[in-house]
Amino acid sequence: MEVIRGIVVQAGRFGAVIRLEDGRLATVAPDASCFATIRRAVTERRRPAFDFEIVDESGGRPRVALASDRASSNSTFEQKIADYLRQTAQWDPRGAASDLRPPKFDWHAGKRRP
Repeated sequence: MEVIRGIVVQAGRFGAVIRLEDGRLATVAPDASCFATIRRAVTERRRPAFDFEIVDESGGRPRVALASDRASSNSTFEQKIADYLRQTAQWDPRGAASDLRPPKFDWHAGKRRP
């Protein structure tokens, strides 16, 4: 697939409009997996630029997807966190897991112990 640089012109509830390097306008559907990333970038910057892959050119405007999104779709953010916690558990068995447990409650004192 061809990777081409593009600038997000607009992102709304009906999708995103991308201006590609060659001057064409492309679209990203609102139900695409990369749409949330594009929408978040638009709220942070005025005109974010990304590398896109052209998914379909059969209609009028080509449909595109983020090139980095398609490359990293196998490893999700949650999977990366789980892998990291698994690695840190090997370093210190009480390290990562102990912070997630709620503090013990001392019924006799009526307050929480540190």
